Amino acid sequence: GAIRCHPFLFREMEAVASGDVPAFDAALLGHGSQVMSNMARSLFHSVTGGRLLDAPQHGVRGHYYRQFARMSLALAVTTEMTLMSLGGGLKRKESISGRLGDVLSHLYMGSAVLKHHYDNGSPDDELPLLEWACQDLLYNMQTRLQEVLNNLPNRFMATVARALTFPFGKPYRRPDDALGQNVADILMQPGALRDR
Repeated sequence: GAIRCHPFLFREMEAVASGDVPAFDAALLGHGSQVMSNMARSLFHSVTGGRLLDAPQHGVRGHYYRQFARMSLALAVTTEMTLMSLGGGLKRKESISGRLGDVLSHLYMGSAVLKHHYDNGSPDDELPLLEWACQDLLYNMQTRLQEVLNNLPNRFMATVARALTFPFGKPYRRPDDALGQNVADILMQPGALRDR
C-alpha cells in the first residue's frame, strides 16, 4: 500500500523494471525533492508548533486544523524514514506498518470530525466534543508515531525522524478529566446537540 500510494516509489520501480533510465531519473529527482521538502516543512512546523499552517477557521478550531496538518507532515516524514530504513522489509514488520496505518486512520477520523463540525456551522455548543475528539486523536497519533520510531532497527534514521517531527518532545496530551466530564454532561442531556 505504501508503495502503490507513494507518488514516486512505484514509478521508480517500474522504470527500473523496464530499464527506462530517463523515467527513473525523473522519478528519483521528484522523490528526492518531495522528501527534502517534507523534511524541511515538518521541522519548521514542528518548531513553530504548526502556528503558521493554513486553516479555514480561527481560534481553537483553527488550532486543530493546523495540528492535523502538522501530524500529516510527521506521518509523511516517518513513513519515508521507515521505507528508507526497512525497504521491502516493511512488509514483514507488520507492527510498524500497522502503527503507520493507525496514524493514517486517525488523520482520516480527525478530518471527518472537523468537516462534520464545519458543515454543521461550527456551533459553540459542539466545541467541547470537537476538542475532546481532536485531543484524543492527536495524542494517539503521537503515540503511534513514537512507537514506530522506538521500533525502527536503524537508530540513526529513528533519531533523525524524531528530530524532524518531535524536536521538543511530545506536544500532545490526552483530554483532561474536566473536559471529559463536560462531554459526559453534554451527552447525558437530551436535546438537539445529543441528537446530532
